[in-house]
Amino acid sequence: MSTRAQIQVKGSEVMIYRHSDGYPSGVLPTLVPRMKGFIKARGTNDVEYDTANVMKAFVEASIDSVADRIDSGMLDPEMYHDMFRYTGYGIGTQMHGDIEYFYEIDLKEKKIIVYAMSWEGDQEVDEIVDLSTEEE
Repeated sequence: MSTRAQIQVKGSEVMIYRHSDGYPSGVLPTLVPRMKGFIKARGTNDVEYDTANVMKAFVEASIDSVADRIDSGMLDPEMYHDMFRYTGYGIGTQMHGDIEYFYEIDLKEKKIIVYAMSWEGDQEVDEIVDLSTEEE
């Protein structure tokens, strides 16, 4: 079964839904460097651009991953076309009932709060990631 997650930039109603690999080791290696770069380049007041940038980061990483799997013979290009091309990510304003992780990006505080979610909708802080850059 897939590990589902949602990502939201604090201050936005929009959430990004990730259908699989939503556990912290699947999300944070893409999310943390992108958010540090975004904060350094755009600051902490650009919620709309940041939300779009999060989606862009995941799409870019997904394309790279699929290309690597096709090149190595692990994935049939036809299977990619039919199965992965149009699924995997979504955008919405409602919390999904089946997510295992929720990521809140707080630009003002320069942190990502990772919540582990229960099937009952309860959430517990799993991890807090500092997005401050070394130059600050």
